[in-house]
Amino acid sequence: MHHHDYPELAIVVEGTARHHIEDSVYDVAAGDVYLLPADTPHCFVESRDLVVSNVMFDLEKLGFPFREARTCAGFRALFDLEPKLRKVHGLTARLKLLSPQLDYLMRMQADLEAELVRHEAGDSFMALTVLSHMLGYLGRCYLDMPNARTRAISGIGSVMRYVELHYPERLTVEDLARASNMSTSTLHRHFRAALGASPIEYLIRTRVQHARDLLQETTLSVTEIGFECGFESPDYFSRCFRNATGLSPRAYRKAMP
Repeated sequence: MHHHDYPELAIVVEGTARHHIEDSVYDVAAGDVYLLPADTPHCFVESRDLVVSNVMFDLEKLGFPFREARTCAGFRALFDLEPKLRKVHGLTARLKLLSPQLDYLMRMQADLEAELVRHEAGDSFMALTVLSHMLGYLGRCYLDMPNARTRAISGIGSVMRYVELHYPERLTVEDLARASNMSTSTLHRHFRAALGASPIEYLIRTRVQHARDLLQETTLSVTEIGFECGFESPDYFSRCFRNATGLSPRAYRKAMP
């Protein structure tokens, strides 16, 4: 088996095979699309007429618009959640493209490859634009999957999207359950299995992350930032922030370079 330093998007274009991923083996076929996180050991065996297209990328180095992508439920489901749940569900929650969808994706990949070898002004920007289009398109395709496994993961992705859009508001677990089309107990079970946290713990984590950004990027007071991020009192904000970072908001801001 081998591995790569960067995440790798595996697109099975033709044929069939068995894919060894870490200590598990999965049957794959044309139309299957799934992400291999960085440093994941893997190899194909027992292949028949196999054609696989691999796209490796480092989104942080590319300047990928993560803040915007976090509002796309399908993106979160396919690229954040499905790989984490693979040990539980296997590849049963992978994306399966129909033939027209796969053809469209391969045309986009051809455009991406053309930009990467063009060596003209703006080629890096254009390549990032095409890659962003590809990933966004795959996220939308994932939301349309009828598989019960993918629906559950898409539901969690919908909650993550809802939290990203509404974290400053007063939210309850019932609000998050409605966003997922699940009961509160079902959401809690799936959410903890995927992210190791309850929906409310994830909400607090998101609020703290946005507070960290505001402490770094603005001159707003600590109290203003706490209210801006949905914390109902300065004491509660300070307590949540300290639990997450080990520092108070004021100490965190002073420690910044």
